[in-house]
Amino acid sequence: MCKILKHPISSFDDDQIEALNDTARRVYLARKAIGDNRSHQAEQIYTALLNSPSIDLT
Repeated sequence: MCKILKHPISSFDDDQIEALNDTARRVYLARKAIGDNRSHQAEQIYTALLNSPSIDLT
C-alpha cells in the first residue's frame, strides 16, 4: 500500500520533506503501539493514515 515516489528525494523542498518525515513518524508510532499492546485507538490511527490522501509531490 506504499506509494512509490516519482521524484528523487533531493528534488523535494523543505516543506515536502518535513511532511514526509511527519507522516513516517506517525505511521511508525501507530505501528509500534499496535505491536506493543494492540490498542484499538492505535489501530484506528493507523487505518486513518492508510486511508488519508497522499501528499502531492508534483
